[in-house]
Amino acid sequence: MPDGERCPDARVWDEASRLARLAADLGFDCLWSADRHCNDYSFVSDNLQLMTYLTALCPGVDLGTAAVIVPWHDPRRVAEQAAVLHMLSQGRLRFGGMPYEVAEQGLKLFAKEVLPALKAQAPAAARHAAE
Repeated sequence: MPDGERCPDARVWDEASRLARLAADLGFDCLWSADRHCNDYSFVSDNLQLMTYLTALCPGVDLGTAAVIVPWHDPRRVAEQAAVLHMLSQGRLRFGGMPYEVAEQGLKLFAKEVLPALKAQAPAAARHAAE
């Protein structure tokens, strides 16, 4: 693409899928995605949703969230999405927290709301997986 020309969103998502399949085919053990909004080099407004798609596309590879910026999302929803992804991927989720820019605020919120919700979901996820 010529400099300054915008790349269509569909092309970006297609390329992300292509790269994920390529990484899986080359033997990478984990696919990583960061929660990014409105920047020049990447956009993934909901990396848990992307990882849920990739769990089916690349069944033999772990899935990692390099960052989920909890203050930008409902923490209960993050916990629920992570628990569902953990179940759908049969335990392949590697859940990552926040980057240093929001670490203090994010970690307090994460410890207060997200961790307890994830812990509460874990027994249900284990029961569901055993069924």
